[in-house]
Amino acid sequence: YFVKIVILLWVIIVKTIKELHDDAIAREIPIMKDDGIAYLYDFLQKHNIKNVLEIGSAIGFSSICMAMSKDDIHITTIEKDEERYQEAIQNIKDFGKENQITCLNMDALEYVPDRLYDLLFIDAAKSSNGRFFDRFTPYLINGGYVIVDNMYFYGFVDDIGQVRTKNLRQLVQKIQKFKTYITRRDDKEEID
Repeated sequence: YFVKIVILLWVIIVKTIKELHDDAIAREIPIMKDDGIAYLYDFLQKHNIKNVLEIGSAIGFSSICMAMSKDDIHITTIEKDEERYQEAIQNIKDFGKENQITCLNMDALEYVPDRLYDLLFIDAAKSSNGRFFDRFTPYLINGGYVIVDNMYFYGFVDDIGQVRTKNLRQLVQKIQKFKTYITRRDDKEEID
C-alpha cells in the first residue's frame, strides 16, 4: 500500500515537472535538455553532491530537478533577469523546495559566496562561461566539480561551418576559446 502511494506521488511530481518543462519549451525559455537533466541527476548521486552553485536560474527548472533528486542537497542559484527570477521564486515555492534552493536576483559576477560548494553548475550566457569559471572555481571544495551546460552549443562548436550569422559565429568562437582554455588546464579531471 505504501509503495502505491509513493508511486502515485512520484507520478504527480513528474507530471508537474513535465508541465513546467513543456511550458518553458512553449515559451522558448532556455532550459536543460532531458539528457542533460538525466546526466545531472546521476552525477549528483554518484558524487554525493550536497552544495551547488548554479549560475543561470531561468525559471528554476534545473534547480528544482536537482532538489528533487536528493533531500540533502542545497542549491544557490543566481538569475540576472528580474522577470525570470520572480518566476523561479514562484516555481520553487510551488514545488515546496524553498528550504533547499536559495534564488538570488543579481549579476552573478557580483555575488560573493559565503561558503564552499561541491559543484559549480554554469548554465547562463555562454559568452561568459570563462568569466564565471574563473570567478567561482575558488569557491569549490578541494576536489569540487564544474559542469557547464551545452559546451558543444547544438553541434556548432565542432562544426562552425554550419554557422550562418556573424553574431552566432562570434558566440561559437567564444565557446570554442573557453573549451580550449578548459582542456589545457593542468587541474582538470575527466569524469564522463
